[in-house]
Amino acid sequence: MTKVKDPRANDIDNPSEMWCTFPSHLIESLKNLKAIELSSCDSLEVIFQLEELNFEESHVESVLDQLKKLNLYNLPNLMHIWKKGPEIIMGFKNLRLLEVSGCKSLTYLFSPSIAKLLVMLEEIQVTKCEKIEEILIRATEEEKEEKNLFHKVNSILLRDLPNLKCFCNEAIAFEWPSLKKMMVIRCPNLRMFVPSNLKTPELEGVYEDIEFKTSQWKGDLNATIEHIFKGKV
Repeated sequence: MTKVKDPRANDIDNPSEMWCTFPSHLIESLKNLKAIELSSCDSLEVIFQLEELNFEESHVESVLDQLKKLNLYNLPNLMHIWKKGPEIIMGFKNLRLLEVSGCKSLTYLFSPSIAKLLVMLEEIQVTKCEKIEEILIRATEEEKEEKNLFHKVNSILLRDLPNLKCFCNEAIAFEWPSLKKMMVIRCPNLRMFVPSNLKTPELEGVYEDIEFKTSQWKGDLNATIEHIFKGKV
């Protein structure tokens, strides 16, 4: 663990002062970690600090490949789940579940360079994150544009996200061959999923409750999201 007073420390004597859970020097030694659950740490700003990972150009490093579940609850100052790392990084290839709730300072979940690593991700749950505007942010100039993302995701829950406007604000992530469950609950500003034609062959409706009682479907996901939005204004 990392503390504000000493960015190279790895003790947890005072959890209230932690700003980073997994700094770069610690990540490399946690190859067998399978699940992470973090909650109620007010000072935490970063989960995975990737910026200082140092790899030789000839060696592509793989980190936290055994991690399957990541649950983050009530982290009011969290700003980054993954903080930018080297382009050659590989890892997180077995992550199945990402659940984020009550993270009031978070504005997005992942960048395209991180999303492309999550080849086994099946479930995304995001609730009560007041500042989130999009789930996947735009690619930077340094990042390559990735179009083939989230092929294994079968369930998405978006709930109580007052500022969420879209899943992604550029024409990527438009193929969702495994998506079967989509829940959108109290997201009053969500007007579209992504600004492109979507392929969701397994999806039959968007539910507005977690009991799967009320669903909408208007031919495709974007049209359905737009219909739900118009019904709220």
